Amino acid sequence: MKASKDKISVKQLLFVFTVIVSSPATRFLPKYAAAKAAQAGWVSPIVSVIPFIGLILIIDSLMKKYEGQSMSGVIENIMGKYLGKLVLVIYLLWAILLAALFTRYYVERLTSSIYPNINNNVLILLTLIPIAYILRSGFTVIARMCEILLPAMLFMMAIFLLARIRPDNVTPVYFNDIIPIVKASFGSTAILSYLFLLFFIGDRVVNMKSFRFFGYVATYINISSLMLVIFIAIGVLGNSVVQRAPMPVLVTVKQVSLMDTIENIEAIIIAIWIFADFALISSLFVVPLNLVKSIFKLSDAKPLINIYAILLYFLAMGLSSNKFELEEFSNYLIVPLNITLGYGFPLILFVLSKLKRGSKSIAKDN
Repeated sequence: MKASKDKISVKQLLFVFTVIVSSPATRFLPKYAAAKAAQAGWVSPIVSVIPFIGLILIIDSLMKKYEGQSMSGVIENIMGKYLGKLVLVIYLLWAILLAALFTRYYVERLTSSIYPNINNNVLILLTLIPIAYILRSGFTVIARMCEILLPAMLFMMAIFLLARIRPDNVTPVYFNDIIPIVKASFGSTAILSYLFLLFFIGDRVVNMKSFRFFGYVATYINISSLMLVIFIAIGVLGNSVVQRAPMPVLVTVKQVSLMDTIENIEAIIIAIWIFADFALISSLFVVPLNLVKSIFKLSDAKPLINIYAILLYFLAMGLSSNKFELEEFSNYLIVPLNITLGYGFPLILFVLSKLKRGSKSIAKDN
């Protein structure tokens, strides 16, 4: 089903989700998994299937019950006007924090791979200005581009990188690796929590009746992709190198030749990563602006795009002084925060919705 103007289909939303997940996955996940579970780290995304399927079922239930609303409307309906707005403010702060973090990570990726001599201030401006401009045309532009990009990403990763894997780097995997694997799964589980954030633009999504089916498809694609990213990085470099390398996937890519005609495919992979980061930051523009629109009952949040871009510029600059601090910030704050707000609160919301329905049916019977 094709989406109308200013609307996107549920399939397009899940394409966007898969693309934006790939950005933190390639940058953060291999190091996290290797540090927690060594050579068995590539198995860890399998554990994330359980909470992620649970999240899909919760979202499906809530969005069907409150059809045509964004998650903001769902929260206010279940929790009431004032408590609901407080929760929305918390999610707004979370989304802004993630936007600033990923903007800074994006700039760090550019300085370490393409533009080592350009000041971070300049790169942040060059990132935020085109995003602010494109989003004035609507989020559908990003959604349609993600439909094209996703197959290219998976093809490039699978075809050109799998051949360099050394089996001894990813084996053996024993039963005593189960606990480290579960610990390593927190990384992939945290990244997959961004699905809940995307439903704060749920009022723009059509064909929600097919969400559960496409959600299962997205589970297979995302879990396979996350396993592939970790498997390739650890398989080519070894877990000890992955733990020490600043960008292990980029180091892996540099070792790959393409048909002996192109020295390496680094430029192609980096171009794909740049767009994945672009889609991620764009999504974290749209979600907070939609939250602001819901909190303050605005008719349109587009006039706030420039103000939000300026805010992100200063937040991204002040978030940390170096890349090491960014990684520590992600590991010790963002991962538990993602799991709490991406899984813990949705579960509470689901339980409250069931209790509310139960109390209404009892009152009706009386």
